[in-house]
Amino acid sequence: MEVQQAISENLIEVFKTHKGAVYQSDDEQCLYLIFGGKTARYSFSCFSRLKKQIVSYNIEQLLTRSALLPDIEIVTLAACEHCYVLSITDLIALKDILEGAFAMFQLNHMIKDCLQRYIA
Repeated sequence: MEVQQAISENLIEVFKTHKGAVYQSDDEQCLYLIFGGKTARYSFSCFSRLKKQIVSYNIEQLLTRSALLPDIEIVTLAACEHCYVLSITDLIALKDILEGAFAMFQLNHMIKDCLQRYIA
């Protein structure tokens, strides 16, 4: 799926950086991750597992490991069809995008709770 096509499908922007973006589709009940020139469609559960896996990487350890080891990480998830081959800088960028998206989800939830309490 092309990036422009994904954006034109009435998607809601959740979070965006210069490296990528996350969009939400209420009609399809899914999220789109645009990163590294690739658009990937995720259910919320797969997206949550991707975030958990990316956040689990110890960036400091990856930066200080032996020069003999490759500086790429292959990220795959069971029951998800997408795979990422990431350099350390790509890993940091993807981590920022995923953490930003989940921060927006939390913010939206907090605002909704406050409005419900205000109205009630």
